[in-house]
Amino acid sequence: MLEIVDCDALGVYTVGLIPERLSVFANHNLSEDFHKKMLSEYRDFLHTIIMDKKPVLLTNLPDDTNFGFPAFLKSCGYETSLSLPLVLRGLPLGIVLVLSKRKKHYHRKEIQYLEGICRQIIVAIEKIQNIQTIKEMSMESVMALVQAIEMRDPYTKGHSLQVSEIAFELGRLFELGDRELELLKFAGLLHDIGKIAIPEMILNKPAKLDEFEWEIMRKHPVKSAEIIQPIKNLSEIGKWILHHHERWDGTGYPAGLKGEEIPFYSRILAICDTYSAMLSDRPYRKKLSFKEAIEEIIRYKGKQFDPRIVEMFLTLPEEFLRRVVE
Repeated sequence: MLEIVDCDALGVYTVGLIPERLSVFANHNLSEDFHKKMLSEYRDFLHTIIMDKKPVLLTNLPDDTNFGFPAFLKSCGYETSLSLPLVLRGLPLGIVLVLSKRKKHYHRKEIQYLEGICRQIIVAIEKIQNIQTIKEMSMESVMALVQAIEMRDPYTKGHSLQVSEIAFELGRLFELGDRELELLKFAGLLHDIGKIAIPEMILNKPAKLDEFEWEIMRKHPVKSAEIIQPIKNLSEIGKWILHHHERWDGTGYPAGLKGEEIPFYSRILAICDTYSAMLSDRPYRKKLSFKEAIEEIIRYKGKQFDPRIVEMFLTLPEEFLRRVVE
């Protein structure tokens, strides 16, 4: 953003639970003292811009201290400031303060372009705030949030719940205890929660991802595990979720684990995740038929999947496997 904006300094401030309270979200070339002064003496000025939801351009800044905020910027060596409010679905989220040591006039098209960049900042802030919210939630609230997140993406709606239900039934066939079954159900529900940190342009790309995009996508199990770790009573499933994209032959990610090195519950999640994904439309392909999906699972037995888990998966009733993905 700095290269595009051509500025000498930049600060991003976000509102808290109390709208009048601001905090520093991002900073370039501004001192801690500058931020302290902004958030104490000139907070009202910033808050007014945020609530008005309109950009404010200040240039030819005065030396006279009676002019308050503009004079303060002048005393810091700046000649021009552009304040851009951050608004999410009509609600004030924060403000971007762009500062230049030169007298600079922004044309309307330039401001509109910067407002477009601000929308990307809003997306980033929202994702970070959602992740922090998840860490502080109860298990019941987490489930509700997962469903709300999936509602934003028509291609994955219901996917996590499907993985959860299939994993639970598969776990029962392995005669797991009640506690393990409960955790496996949560692991299925939360296995993709890290995708909240993946840009939507990658998640919903209507074509195959390029190598750079895959690099980003492959990080989602790590992000999922990081989010899960602090949640009370669920920290132990973080490892299962972290490795649910490993492959039996060692060609998976993120750690390239092979065979029995992969946690048992991760191997269960892997086959459930793949089955659900194959039976749903994705931006880059149409869903497979039930017969085609089963053939794929058999084809990758001993390559992608644990052979023993494949054999057990194939004993699940066809009626259940069809119904769960409807």
